[in-house]
Amino acid sequence: MANIPDPNYDCMQSEFYSVAETMIGNLDTNLAKFKAYKGKYIAQMITDLEQELADAQALPDDDVRSGKGEQLRVQLEVLNTKCLNNQQDLKGYIDIFPEAERESQYGIAGMTNYRKAANKNWEFTKTMVGNGNDFILNNTVVLSDVVAGVNQNMPDTFPTQYKNDAKAFTDKYAEFKLATTTGVGTQSKILANNALNDKLSDIHNDSLKACRGDAGLLNLFVFDTVLKMVSPPGSSSLNINVVLDETGAAGTGAVFTYQKQNDPVLHTLNIDATGKIKLVSFDPGKYKWTCTLAGRIVAGGIKEVETGVDAKLEVRLKLV
Repeated sequence: MANIPDPNYDCMQSEFYSVAETMIGNLDTNLAKFKAYKGKYIAQMITDLEQELADAQALPDDDVRSGKGEQLRVQLEVLNTKCLNNQQDLKGYIDIFPEAERESQYGIAGMTNYRKAANKNWEFTKTMVGNGNDFILNNTVVLSDVVAGVNQNMPDTFPTQYKNDAKAFTDKYAEFKLATTTGVGTQSKILANNALNDKLSDIHNDSLKACRGDAGLLNLFVFDTVLKMVSPPGSSSLNINVVLDETGAAGTGAVFTYQKQNDPVLHTLNIDATGKIKLVSFDPGKYKWTCTLAGRIVAGGIKEVETGVDAKLEVRLKLV
């Protein structure tokens, strides 16, 4: 995996693009003042900056990957269920072994991974079906229990069914991991954004000379000032829904914390019987969040809330 560079802009990517578009527009409106200071400020420069912005926006980003990853996750759940059902059938066929041998045979066939696979831990599903495939291949005769030419136990079609369902799952899982792993695509986009931000910084530095003495005009080229104009505080909302992963029931009693990027304040919320909380007049930005509940794996991540958006965050708490 490629090393992901850090953005040199202190805001969300969507906010950065809004600031860039606004600053380029401000430059276009005041181009004559800048040209009087430096001859490079001509109409073609505006055209080039607009194209650079469009090119950066067109590069695939995490939102695209996340959307595809969510689609693949739903597909994985369906395939996982098929594999779990096959595993239960296989366990039943293993009962042909003497009772004293069954527990050890269950383990060899991958049943020790079943519980975590059922909790949607895909790595354990992958291991389970790999072990199951090998077990079927090595024990086909015993599992079939052919008596007088008649199969008394595992159907002849089952090994192929198990193998095909296992392959469908592992192939989809590989696709899922690729879709949800940041790499060269993210690197290219951040580098493009950083290059554009460097140009915005140059424009700001030149504005200190080109717009000297005009405080109002100078503010049009200060990144943080423009950011507050395009992304004002309290202009969004965030809907939080905490559920138990295996049932979808409300995550009553969970503790949800969130902290805005570069803000020292950590906010804590207690999840009630509804499992749902709506935060209104919410500041746009990038938030780090965690959610904890006894007996559950700690959930967490990064949530970006864009300007003017009624954002949604569903937290699924998995069993330990």
